[in-house]
This record gives sequence, structure tokens and C-alpha cells, in this order.
Amino acid sequence: MKINESDVAYVPTSTPADSVPQLTATDCTACGDSWERFRRTYSHWFEAREKEGTVVYSCPVDMTDHRLMSLFQLDDEALAAEQAYSQLCGRCHAVAIYEHQPLVYRWLDPRLAAPEEHWLEDMKTHGWTDEHIGQMNELVGKTNDIAERLMGSLGRLVCSPAFCAERESLRRQWDSLSSLSRPNLPLYRSIRAPRGIDGLDEVALTSEQSDFAKAFDRFCDT
Repeated sequence: MKINESDVAYVPTSTPADSVPQLTATDCTACGDSWERFRRTYSHWFEAREKEGTVVYSCPVDMTDHRLMSLFQLDDEALAAEQAYSQLCGRCHAVAIYEHQPLVYRWLDPRLAAPEEHWLEDMKTHGWTDEHIGQMNELVGKTNDIAERLMGSLGRLVCSPAFCAERESLRRQWDSLSSLSRPNLPLYRSIRAPRGIDGLDEVALTSEQSDFAKAFDRFCDT
């Protein structure tokens, strides 16, 4: 059944910034003190990174070694800053920091470690069998494979000129919104559902916000 646009309630999953309390890295108990220490030690490095892009992403901790130095020609001081920043984001369970706010985004999160063998053996005291343990190990292998495929897909996208051009166009549209009207990062596609469903509250958006939401949904579809 086709649903007419006029009969659809718009339920964004990213809300305008003025509708939710802002939580800074300093407010997070997991990284508040660490964030302040990092800012004192590496303030010049972080400010330079902020000027390069709105969002300051961290590198995976296991990549912040000589490989990172070789790839980006970093000196010892820059490498130390990258390492400290990656560890900081890890403590905040964040993949980046945006305007002093930690960004948590599950598709870029490092996957959880597999259960250790002694933990699985201990589960036998709770009724697990060797078959259950085998099934668990099989599931871990499958989820690891899925995680690798997801990261590979991300790598393909960021190397695609068409994707990057559309992303930059969307970024400019997002930047053109006032700071209080911009959807919070990270962005997720909106939910479009028939009006009148209990528990779904339609959000009144300005024309600019509505245009951005539609453009972002089209971007996700592509």
C-alpha cells in the first residue's frame, strides 16, 4: 500500500541541538579528568586538528604505532598525541569528539573481545555443554567476519569520489543550518510512519530542517 506524503508523520532519530541537554567530555565520569589532562598536555595538537575538520576522529588504538607514523609522516610528538587521544576516546566509548562532546557511534566502535576460554569452561557449571561452547565460538567467528565486512564497506565508501561529493554537499547543507537547528551528531536516517500511531510523536520542523532530513534520507538510500 502506498502512503501519501501528507499522511506520514516525520519522526527524526536525530533531534535539533536545542531540544536535548548538551553533554561535554568534561561531564562524562568515564573521561572527565582524563579529558582535562589531555587538553592541558596536547591543546595545540587538538586545536590544529579541530581546524582541519569539524569532528576530530580517533585512530584505532592498535594502529597508533610506527605504521601511523609511516603513513602520515608523524613525528614523535604527534604520535604521542594520537596515542593519548585514541586512549581517551576509548575510555569515553567514543569514536570522535565534536565541540567537546564525545560521539558514540556503534558502526565504528571496536568490536567486543571474544569470551576467554576459561569463562566458557566456567559456564559448564551453569548447565552449558561442549555443544553450547562450540556454538558460541561459531557465533563469535561470524560476528567478527561481519565486523570486518562492515569496516571494509566503510573503507570503500570514503574512497568513492561520488560518495565524497554527495557527503560534502550534505555537510554544506548541515553547516548552513543555525547551530540550534542542526540535528545532533551522529546522524541517523529518520523514521517515516503513518500518522496516528501511539507512541510516535511527530516533530514540527522548519522548512530548512525538513529539506535537510529528506536530503539525508535520500543520501542513505543511495
